[in-house]
Amino acid sequence: MGATRNRVMSTWRLSGLAETGRTPVDCVEIPPMQLSVQRCCPGRQGHLRAGCYAGILKRLAGGRTAGQLVTRVATVHSACQRLRCLSWALSHRGRVAKRSAMAGAAAAAERRAIRVLLVEDEEIHRVLARALLRAGGGVVLDEAGNGAEAVRRVREGGAGAYDLILTDRQMPVMDGHEATRQIRALGVTTPIVGLSSDCLAADVDAFIKAGADDFTPKPLSKEKLNRILAKFNLA
Repeated sequence: MGATRNRVMSTWRLSGLAETGRTPVDCVEIPPMQLSVQRCCPGRQGHLRAGCYAGILKRLAGGRTAGQLVTRVATVHSACQRLRCLSWALSHRGRVAKRSAMAGAAAAAERRAIRVLLVEDEEIHRVLARALLRAGGGVVLDEAGNGAEAVRRVREGGAGAYDLILTDRQMPVMDGHEATRQIRALGVTTPIVGLSSDCLAADVDAFIKAGADDFTPKPLSKEKLNRILAKFNLA
């Protein structure tokens, strides 16, 4: 306690306040002021620089008594603390709002996405159809290499798993006609469009009788795809 009082008295004299006839407050009231000043201008080995401390005392004093001076420093320190907390809270709220907006936009985009099942065994046609479907964005694409795999995917996904099914006619294991019949037997009402290089009337009729909604000759093109999407309100 004696050392603390000596330091306060020494600083008080350096500040020039001793000449006014005012006396420093009791030592127990000094630590809040010391803490505030020490954060601004720490000296060697964690001690305050007496000159800096004295300068701050003179600037803040303004004719006040020592008790008023300590109260003023403590008030300023408390206000700064509250300001820092408010600044952090506003910054944090902004970051949270931004993340929420981004998550909402991503969820909305996912809800608007068209879910398409492409059933095709030839790689060249799969690459072409994949590029066309993904070119405009907003498409979630699944692929099956034959009719049996397509039926399995639809069965596992449920009646509303896809918004559109594009299926080739001639494939190993199970062709497009049989796959279409089995998908319809599951109670699925998703639009099914047959794809084939054979454009004979018999081929088209076979697809329609199996339960397909439309038929488009291969190769698939941007114009053909746009027509299909527009027909089933998926554009």
